[in-house]
Amino acid sequence: MPKMSIERFREIKARVAEFAEIAEKIDNDELELSKEEKERIESELNQIADEIHTSDLSDIPFEEYEGFYNFGFDFSGTGANIDFNIITMLGNDTARFK
Repeated sequence: MPKMSIERFREIKARVAEFAEIAEKIDNDELELSKEEKERIESELNQIADEIHTSDLSDIPFEEYEGFYNFGFDFSGTGANIDFNIITMLGNDTARFK
């Protein structure tokens, strides 16, 4: 399993945050996407999820995950430095520090 660099992790985190902003604008009827745009975003998110799930994240410090675990990615088996003893899952893939 290849190690992910902190730089790549930050790139992914920023891109996912962009998608979250787009989703919020869609929910608030501030933006409408074409079918092709939706498919492109879905494809990119699937690629990101695959990259996360198949990477060793053990070099990524815990603090880097703040706000990122809210997006519902599966970090199991990645060696991610997430201490679920200090995070409360609130449902809808939302987490907060205890």
